[in-house]
Amino acid sequence: MPGRRKAMHELAGSGDDGTTGLLGGGRAPKDDVRIEAYGTVDEASSALGLARALTGHSGVREICEELQRGLYKLGAELATNPTRAGAFGVMDAADVGRLDLLMRDLEAEAPMPEGFILPGTTPASAALDLARTVVRRAERRLVAMTRAGMLENPEAERWVNRLSLLLFVLGRYEEQQTSNQVMLLWIGAALLVAVLVVYFLICALLYRRLFVPAPPSAVDDFVFSPWEFGADYEDVDLTTADGINFGAWFFRQPGSPQTIIVSGGHKGQRSGVLGICVALWRKGFNVITYSYRSYPGSDRAPVTMGIREVLELQAAIAFARKRVKGIRLGLLGYSMGAVVSLLGAAGEPGVEALVLDSPFSDLRRELRENIHRRLHVPATPLIWMIGLWLRWRTGARLSECSPESVLPALEPRPLFFIHGGADEITGVHHSRLLHDAYRGPREIWIAQGSPHTGAYFADRQLYVERVAGFFARHLHLARAGGQLRLVEEDEEAG
Repeated sequence: MPGRRKAMHELAGSGDDGTTGLLGGGRAPKDDVRIEAYGTVDEASSALGLARALTGHSGVREICEELQRGLYKLGAELATNPTRAGAFGVMDAADVGRLDLLMRDLEAEAPMPEGFILPGTTPASAALDLARTVVRRAERRLVAMTRAGMLENPEAERWVNRLSLLLFVLGRYEEQQTSNQVMLLWIGAALLVAVLVVYFLICALLYRRLFVPAPPSAVDDFVFSPWEFGADYEDVDLTTADGINFGAWFFRQPGSPQTIIVSGGHKGQRSGVLGICVALWRKGFNVITYSYRSYPGSDRAPVTMGIREVLELQAAIAFARKRVKGIRLGLLGYSMGAVVSLLGAAGEPGVEALVLDSPFSDLRRELRENIHRRLHVPATPLIWMIGLWLRWRTGARLSECSPESVLPALEPRPLFFIHGGADEITGVHHSRLLHDAYRGPREIWIAQGSPHTGAYFADRQLYVERVAGFFARHLHLARAGGQLRLVEEDEEAG
């Protein structure tokens, strides 16, 4: 059976006399050149251990460990009692050749400096240079042993000489690898910064496009008004529940309780819906249209894609109730105005019918689809940041702008959806989704080939007849001009 290995405390007093034990038996003074030689080899191994712990490169770490094992073999050869030389292994030509091969491989990857170096470029290379100087000292001790006739293996000296050269090369390789890694980190950081800059820039541009009103223009007052159409109207000023003053036009039909409030689209002026307003007024309806917050005739405030603009609609409804006796109220909205009408009617049971031209079903879905289609980038991070800014600026949440979520509150009021079949802003599937999800009376008209809110311009007469006919039926207007003409399937397809 092998002998039991002694614990350190059992060996504590064995070297008190200034001697130390040799492998294979016997003792030698601690200042003996042999002891000095393998003690220096032990120092070199410790320095390599420090380099192995400091390096961040697996290849350098593996080489350090291999060299430590070589130093362990050399130390065993030096620490062996001369009477048992070679009993625990000796360095040979294969060991030397292995170092030569490693050196060639490293030099092929790392250019060597032409002059002297100043150690300390990186912690690991500094440790390797320290190990190199300790190995040089060990080499001097081996030379002394050879001269004293205590070492007869020339391969041991050759191996130590190669090792010091290899450690110099390994130190430069470590520095280059670290430099490459640092450069990659800088490139990665630069790319990350660039991505973040582009990300925030896109977010800022999208936020500005959606929620920042256009600056006032010198031509804001140079637009058509109901006066050019010879309409009987009032220019009125209203105030929302949150204190925003805004302008509205009230087209009067004395004696008629049927009233339609028209809500325009995103960042549109009320003059943009004058055509349909005048047409409906001529059909016998009272008509009100208004300016959203931040647009000509109104106080400046952030746009919220319908979330806060509902307050303008509510103020217009309150005004209509004061001015029209026995009011029968309908809403007509375009794009964002259709969303405002849906959200507003959910909290206004007095609204009896709605015409919704090109609504989106949910703002987040609308944004996601447009970002994918136009920018071809992931939409979720952009929408998240836009929503964060919106909440910070206004207190509103994107989730509040979801017409599909308020559909149950509209039942059983009739809804008439209109959508352009070639709409590239809000896909026609939004109206189809809302139409299919609604459980009350509903109609849908897909104007084939028409762009966003383009059904009116595709056929003004047909558009007016269909919208006026819908409101006449559901608001009980007996004297609506013209007759309701339903669109046949072949007409829609055209």
